[in-house]
Amino acid sequence: MHGGVCNDGSCDCKLWYGGKNCEQPCALGYGGDNCNVLVREKFIRTWSAITTSTAGTKNHSLQIKAGPSLSTFYIANFNGDSFTVIATVSNKYTFDIFTQNATGHYTGTVSGSGYLSSSKLAIDLTIQNGTHYFTNCNP
Repeated sequence: MHGGVCNDGSCDCKLWYGGKNCEQPCALGYGGDNCNVLVREKFIRTWSAITTSTAGTKNHSLQIKAGPSLSTFYIANFNGDSFTVIATVSNKYTFDIFTQNATGHYTGTVSGSGYLSSSKLAIDLTIQNGTHYFTNCNP
């Protein structure tokens, strides 16, 4: 139900739905069979990151911490430059970085998105001057 997809005998529910057949609406920020899994938790940790841009490639750590609401989180130390953005979970494995001013070392406008595949995280981010960053992360 509600756009869920069968996957090896179990339902892969869309965000904010749970239950055996995706029949149960979950509270904002939650999912899973019993609507007891905080969806953003899979993103929250310190990641080993490699960021590529027109300025070159950097190896650095990337910290993701709980944000101000159950469906948001902070991404800190982006590109190893000590600036922070807020991301919003858009479905079980993706998030958006809506247009905002970053905080920290860089305070200009940023926007982007990211996704989690298996245990790897990827982030696309564009800053105000048009510089595009692509970050691959491992736990």
